Amino acid sequence: MTPSGSARTLTITFHGHACFTVEGDGRRLVLDPFLTGNPAGTLA
Repeated sequence: MTPSGSARTLTITFHGHACFTVEGDGRRLVLDPFLTGNPAGTLA
């Protein structure tokens, strides 16, 4: 639960095929079943 007057933001970004980044509360989660070894997987 957030304090009254404050809001949290959750950002979901689609990068292509099956890759998503979920960001919120100062944390980042990258979901991709084929990130390692994929030449097109260039997330920084």
